[in-house]
Amino acid sequence: MRPRKAGGKPRGGVTSLRLFVAVYPPISGAQAMLAQVDRGALPAGASVATAELVYCTLAFIGETPVQRVGDLIESVDRAAAGFREFSLTPTRLVTLPLNKPARMLAMLTDAPPALVEIQKRLAQRLVTVEDRKRAFLPHFTLARYDIQRPAPSVDREVQSGAGSFAIPAVRLMSSHLGPAGVVHRLEHERVLE
Repeated sequence: MRPRKAGGKPRGGVTSLRLFVAVYPPISGAQAMLAQVDRGALPAGASVATAELVYCTLAFIGETPVQRVGDLIESVDRAAAGFREFSLTPTRLVTLPLNKPARMLAMLTDAPPALVEIQKRLAQRLVTVEDRKRAFLPHFTLARYDIQRPAPSVDREVQSGAGSFAIPAVRLMSSHLGPAGVVHRLEHERVLE
C-alpha cells in the first residue's frame, strides 16, 4: 500500500514543529486501556488522556525546522518499509518511570519483533545518540501526574477487557498546545503493508 500523507506545510508563518513518531491504537483499544484506570485512586492533579491522545511513542524528535519535514517523512517511510500490520497486547498497568517517583500511569504492552525493529530503525535515523541509549519500553500513556505531588506506585496485571488490537500504521505527528490543551496533528502516516 502507498503511504497516506497528511498535513503539509503549516500555515501562519510557523517555522518549526514539535515532532514525534508514534503508533496509535484504534479508539476501541484506547477506550479498553483507559477503562483499566481507577480514576478514584489517581493522585490529586492527575489528568487522564482522551482516547484520541493515547499513543505509544517510537521516537521523540522535538523542535524541528519545517524545511526538514520532507526528510523526516522519508525516514519514517524507510524505517517502516516491508512491515505488515501487527498486534499489540496490553500486559501491565504501571507508573513510570520505573523505580522512580511516578510521573505518569501507563499501559505496558508486549513487544512484537515488528514494533521493536521499526523503533530501532527510527531511533538510529531520528534521535540523538544520548536518547538511543534509553531502553525502549512499549507503553501507552493513560494519565499524567502533577510532578509536584507525591503519587503512589502502580504495578498490576491487566484486568479482563483490554485485549489485543491491530496497529495498521506508523505516524509522524506534531504536537501543539492549544487553548483546550495538547493537540496532535498528523503530518504523515505510513500504512503498514
